[in-house]
Amino acid sequence: MTNHDDEAPLDALAFMVGRWIGARSQDAIEETWTRVSRDVMMGMYCWSGPGGVQLFEFLTIEPSPSGVMLSLRAFGPHGLAPRQVGRPVRWLLVRSRADEAIFEGQEDGRLARITYRRTHPDRLYTSLEREADGRMEIFPQQHRAAPLQAPAPADRGTLLP
Repeated sequence: MTNHDDEAPLDALAFMVGRWIGARSQDAIEETWTRVSRDVMMGMYCWSGPGGVQLFEFLTIEPSPSGVMLSLRAFGPHGLAPRQVGRPVRWLLVRSRADEAIFEGQEDGRLARITYRRTHPDRLYTSLEREADGRMEIFPQQHRAAPLQAPAPADRGTLLP
């Protein structure tokens, strides 16, 4: 018999833990998730291109009175992203299973959704969906697992798959 009281609220999200890298055209995407404790996960996201960093985010996932929440704060090359000044953006976990988590929230008063899905032992699919002009825009990204280590300066260009 399983005692559900022993299960942490974030146990179903363990599939996200690790360092994940991907590419979009000439740009490199990296997302890293750690399990800080039974009830907090921390993440970092970085999108960089030939001209440097485009966007980076600091993220947490933790239980709240409303449910499991993903909070993020986005930064551009010169500080906080304009729409993110003030409070972090918060997303509610609306569905999860052993290999998938879907969070929903609001961006500029419109529905937005973030999906994380483990598609293979070394692959993580993510997507950001935003409502725009009565339809959902989808920004998918396929990542592969990568060791959690900094590349040597001469190897910086080898992160892309």
